[in-house]
Amino acid sequence: MAFLVACQSSSSNAPEAIKESFQADFPEVKESTWEQQEDGNTWLGNFETPKGKFEVLYAPNGGLIYAKREIANVRDIPSGVNNEFTRVFTGDEVDHAYEINTPRGTLHELHVHFETEHLILRYDSNLKLTIEYPETEPNP
Repeated sequence: MAFLVACQSSSSNAPEAIKESFQADFPEVKESTWEQQEDGNTWLGNFETPKGKFEVLYAPNGGLIYAKREIANVRDIPSGVNNEFTRVFTGDEVDHAYEINTPRGTLHELHVHFETEHLILRYDSNLKLTIEYPETEPNP
């Protein structure tokens, strides 16, 4: 997972609503880096916990847009997602895996090199697959 280093700041630069929501959502986190996004409203935070590396995006009102956790070991991909992946993509290997929590549910994102293409596979909680074909290497 790429963690931003440019424009890093403490959460003290983020709006009060975002700081309050972040503390409620992740009370165990003591250190984080933040960057206001190009839209001028949303804030991207990065931090680490014993559960792994996280990237979070908050709306100006403090609403969590998503929390993306790196799955450090591909063996920790949930079995249902892994079974569906191996059923469809026999012989291919996952380069990177992430769990993404949104207000609408949880997704599992797998980055895979398939033949000459890089694919981003997203499985929802019902194992419905969507495929993204990025034109360049992704910046997860």
